[in-house]
Amino acid sequence: MASLVCHSAVRLFPPVNSDRWRAVNLYTKVTYGCSPLAAMLLVAFMGGANRQEIVQLFLRKYCFEEAVTDASISTLLELRLLTQPDDYSHQKCSRLCREWSRYGWVDTADYQLATLDYPFADYAADGREIDFQRMREYVNDEPDTERSKTYPSPEDRITAPNTLCALEELSESFSSVWTTEPPLQRFTKEHCLTLMSAVFGVLKRRPLSDSPELIEAAINKTSPSGGSRHPTEAYLFACNIQGLGSGVYHFNIDNSSLDAIGDLDTSEPTLMRMFSGPMRASFRIDAFVVMTSVFDRSMWRYREPRSFRAIYMDVGHLCGTLDIVAKSLGLNCLVQHGLSEQPIAKLLGTHTLTEGVIYGAALGGSDARPI
Repeated sequence: MASLVCHSAVRLFPPVNSDRWRAVNLYTKVTYGCSPLAAMLLVAFMGGANRQEIVQLFLRKYCFEEAVTDASISTLLELRLLTQPDDYSHQKCSRLCREWSRYGWVDTADYQLATLDYPFADYAADGREIDFQRMREYVNDEPDTERSKTYPSPEDRITAPNTLCALEELSESFSSVWTTEPPLQRFTKEHCLTLMSAVFGVLKRRPLSDSPELIEAAINKTSPSGGSRHPTEAYLFACNIQGLGSGVYHFNIDNSSLDAIGDLDTSEPTLMRMFSGPMRASFRIDAFVVMTSVFDRSMWRYREPRSFRAIYMDVGHLCGTLDIVAKSLGLNCLVQHGLSEQPIAKLLGTHTLTEGVIYGAALGGSDARPI
């Protein structure tokens, strides 16, 4: 029987801009910088091995002195990167990873290991008090002033109606839109501005503090957002909208405007490369809407492993609102997650680690020409 084994919760990452490897124990939530020798030993013990045999192997094959190798093994044991095969935590993590991998949930299993015992606040007990205190601490550490995004020098800025006015343009009742398909209308510039404002615009602002330099007013939209964070930004990829030139636009909630930020190649190969999911629409497409998430907005409030949930719930609400508003305007809508992030991010000038492409939609009206 093997005398030692690499802990099943250990993940090893190669060096980046240095000679130090990175070993992460997902069970203990600790990351270590490793020498090449330590990294080699972790790999050597991955399947379990006898300690003395490994010491001799490293002497014979790699010319590491016995004392050096043995000392490194002792250090790895102290750090719980190596362990006994019958160690409870090793067995537990191994069993979870093995069972979940049967379904292809390898990364999901790692996430489960890393967050399983995270100290979430219990809102059935004193969670609300804890949460309120955390908010006060967050503000003292970092002002909460980021609510929206603006491109400083757009190629054009087209004023949209404010959200209340846009909602008044929606004459169809919710029940009729929900249960029937209103007659299709041509997708015009006016329809587009109404749509973007009604779905993504600001209904009102709600002061949160007497010190706006520390806490900016919260915003309310037609869709809810966890903690009023509203991390979603909206972009329009216009292909064939009457009265609106083709191109890439950002909806600016501060000015209630559609800001032109770039050109768009509307050839089918280019669009398919970016929008393979929305391109499956059964109707002819006039435009695409892309929804991104500015991660810092949600992460400021939800500083925990499940903060991503708020981001996806936010986008989910907006997808539902977008579909309903589009139908009320006589437009077809297909929401779809099948987007290619990198080419879209390049057009938007965004970085995938700060503002990620999350979801999209195809839109089209009557008498639409093929793209």
